Amino acid sequence: DLYLPWHTTASHLLGTEYLGTIQLPRGSRNHVFAKGDELCMVVWNDQPVEERLFLGKDARCVDVWGRSRSLAIGQTDGRPVQQIVANALPQFLVGLDPIATRVRLGFHIDTPRLDTTLGQEQRLACRFTNTHAASVQGSVSLVAPSTWRVNDRSRNLQIASGQDERCEFLLQFGSDVTNDRQPIQFDLDLNGERELKFRDRKS
Repeated sequence: DLYLPWHTTASHLLGTEYLGTIQLPRGSRNHVFAKGDELCMVVWNDQPVEERLFLGKDARCVDVWGRSRSLAIGQTDGRPVQQIVANALPQFLVGLDPIATRVRLGFHIDTPRLDTTLGQEQRLACRFTNTHAASVQGSVSLVAPSTWRVNDRSRNLQIASGQDERCEFLLQFGSDVTNDRQPIQFDLDLNGERELKFRDRKS
């Protein structure tokens, strides 16, 4: 019976605006939709994988049959995280934190590739686009391995609604660097409408 999956999908996506996709830690595919300040993410993966990230203090996971469960908040390195298992059946993540989600949607690395030459100074450029209705301010910190040399790991942010901001980190790789594609983690501390701390991962 496909009525329940159809009804669940329609109840969460009807009348929404498509916002885009974010990079999840384990690479699960996703699409984010909004209806006002209410955000919903549809997520799935061909293979069952555990995704760990902060989604929002009121976030819930709804399966295609309409069964809903809250997502407990744990801690990793002092940052809030929640856990879902993405699989072949789409799931609906609702009650997403609108600021954290929109910051992730608008956060991109502008440097497509870094030279892995040992000891060579690199510029890692990042760009933020604030699609939230209010200004975003706070800081972004590069979470780098201890073998990397980073000149000032933190940058201040103050981005008005609808505006862009670009920042750069100067770094040198250590002896453990490889030519493989590697994820880079950032800690975001925002204090606009309310204090918000979370970690984002890019590659």
